[in-house]
Amino acid sequence: MVLYADPVTSKPAAFEIKGSIFKDGWQGKWSIIRGMPGNTNATIFELKPENDGRSLFLLKADENVLFILDQRKNLMVGNTNFSYTLNRVVL
Repeated sequence: MVLYADPVTSKPAAFEIKGSIFKDGWQGKWSIIRGMPGNTNATIFELKPENDGRSLFLLKADENVLFILDQRKNLMVGNTNFSYTLNRVVL
């Protein structure tokens, strides 16, 4: 997943997700919103795919970790085989 920002304003621009369980080749626009149940100050990234009516919500835990949220902006709970956490990897 890559989140692109405008090179002049640094504001959110486009996103691209490749090779994931979500959808291969997902792309669209993203924005930053505030608040979720239990934390009105939370930083949430909302990804709006071009060809899908639903948004993907990601809670920013820190500069390297994002948690996937459900459509009501609640944390999704994983299990021993799957985690709803994304970690930054620098190539």
